[in-house]
Amino acid sequence: MRRHWIASLSIAALIASQSGALGAVIVWDGTQADGFWTSGPNNPGGAGANWTIDAGTPGTEVTGLVDVGSPSTNAIDYQFTGHDWTISGATISENVQIKLDGGSLNITNSNVSLIPSSVNTTASLSGLNLGQNGGRTTATITGSTVTSSRSNADGNSFRVMTADLDVDNSTINVNAETGNGDLDVRNDSTMDILNGSIINVSRDFDLRNTAVVTLDATSTINATQGVELLANTTLFDMNGGTINAAWIRTNSGNEATQELTFDFSAGAIVLSDLNPLRDNSSFEGAFNWTGAAGSGTIEHNNLDVSNTLAQKTGQGFFSIDGTRINPAADGSDITALNTELASLIVNSRFFQIDDTTTPGSQILTLVASPVITWVTDGNGDWSTATNWSTDPVVPGALDDVLFSGTTFTAPATVNIDSNIQVNK
Repeated sequence: MRRHWIASLSIAALIASQSGALGAVIVWDGTQADGFWTSGPNNPGGAGANWTIDAGTPGTEVTGLVDVGSPSTNAIDYQFTGHDWTISGATISENVQIKLDGGSLNITNSNVSLIPSSVNTTASLSGLNLGQNGGRTTATITGSTVTSSRSNADGNSFRVMTADLDVDNSTINVNAETGNGDLDVRNDSTMDILNGSIINVSRDFDLRNTAVVTLDATSTINATQGVELLANTTLFDMNGGTINAAWIRTNSGNEATQELTFDFSAGAIVLSDLNPLRDNSSFEGAFNWTGAAGSGTIEHNNLDVSNTLAQKTGQGFFSIDGTRINPAADGSDITALNTELASLIVNSRFFQIDDTTTPGSQILTLVASPVITWVTDGNGDWSTATNWSTDPVVPGALDDVLFSGTTFTAPATVNIDSNIQVNK
């Protein structure tokens, strides 16, 4: 997990809610049969009899923590500041929003459902909200299922606002009561998705404001609509695994001062919308392929005449190792596009579009460039294309060139008749 050290804490992280002890250690003990986060006769608005609380005095434990929770007037919106929560082997299901500001949350081998309902509120509330008021929150979800929903309309259902979240061998379900829910990661937050975790989002998976999300080789994101990189510097780092989504979009509005990057080193991305790659200004190569040849695929399986994956490639949506690939071919003719892409080589790799393996789909892959060899048995000029295995193309700055002893039957001279540069 990435850690962020900050010079000062927000006021919200310094003040306990009303009379509650700041920085209490709160451990689920499940002594009540209801399985509610907020239940308890001593404190119906906060941590109650389902928790054991160590308020910081050695050897002192209490069964209720009065006013640690700060409910709003609708009594289903709770704010907890600066406490360390541990939930293990629990089943918790409650129609509330839980906001944790500062402190930590550790959920292990549990099933936690936070589903605010319009029956109890007219507001649109998220289920789980980490660090909304600026108190940095550390959260780890291991071997568990967490469902976070939103009351009433579409919107942010699971909010990682100022937090470092590890999801390890777990399932996260994000939805909404009467529409679709977003998972929102922002404000210098990090989210690592690890060890076979599955993230199911009924609308968008959003990153914004210097957020960083990492997906490992064994995990999956299913986003009914899309994955969206929004304002300011954000990074989606895909190291394998699978993304199933309608589309991927960048939407900064100001490329001059903001950097949105989708780094793709391995894995499989399947996009199902008629318009699979979107932007509100210019994508400008923000989808950056960093992996080895054959390390992954991007598939578009719902083709439209004007927005195919080939056409997005022709518009320069992709980069290799930070070098934007911007062909002249517009992608309407895949053969012509592939021919040009084969000449746009970066670090011995280039893009190709496959539209034959899976009928009705286009698949973008990264291909290893062949070593270019001198094929003439004798003297010749470097600039003469027929001397090379790539005829009619002459090797350039990004190419690997080989002079093989098996080609020549006698000593020969290659005349460097122009300024040249090759990769190796």
